[in-house]
Amino acid sequence: YPAWQNFGDTEALLIFFATSTAAAFLLFYVIIVMAGAVYLGQVGYLVTLFGVGWGMLFFNETQSAWLWAAVALVAVGVAMVNFGKPKPEPDAGEPQA
Repeated sequence: YPAWQNFGDTEALLIFFATSTAAAFLLFYVIIVMAGAVYLGQVGYLVTLFGVGWGMLFFNETQSAWLWAAVALVAVGVAMVNFGKPKPEPDAGEPQA
């Protein structure tokens, strides 16, 4: 096929990004099925952390203490939301572990 004759780094990168986007879409729906749509909003926090990490790894970026303080504050907030909610009561018909 003529499109594959001059296959280079740009095309390989395009295929990589398309594959990673497809995997992210699949993960999006898996999270909704497993945990519900409310928890999907927390993925944004991971995206931000990975963005900071990739910037430091690939572009030698340095981050200020303000950024790390903000990251810690967000982590505390997420922990308070997740660990502060009561556990659901088991149904009467189900055996308890």
